[in-house]
Amino acid sequence: PTTVHRSAPSGILFVHGIFGSPNEFRPAEAHFRSQGIPCRSISLPAHGERRLDHRFDQVGLSDLEAAVLDACGQAHRDWGDFLLVGHSLGGILSLVGASYAPKGLQG
Repeated sequence: PTTVHRSAPSGILFVHGIFGSPNEFRPAEAHFRSQGIPCRSISLPAHGERRLDHRFDQVGLSDLEAAVLDACGQAHRDWGDFLLVGHSLGGILSLVGASYAPKGLQG
């Protein structure tokens, strides 16, 4: 049998769910960092640390998509290749973001 070994990603970008915050991914971040894989969680507009910057009812899907795409661009500049991981709404936004095929996205 053939064994395929994939290299670890250069970085991991996490996207939280609705009404969530980057804190949801702190345990996962600690795990991957202990393996030498850099990672970060973004805070979507009107969520987490950004909840006071924007009113939730004034933030549209395009604003959330733009935040994910901006974070993908920064991840590529910082790490080269990266993985995009999302939970709930963050999963949907990650799939939408991936559909734009940002540079460096491995999965």
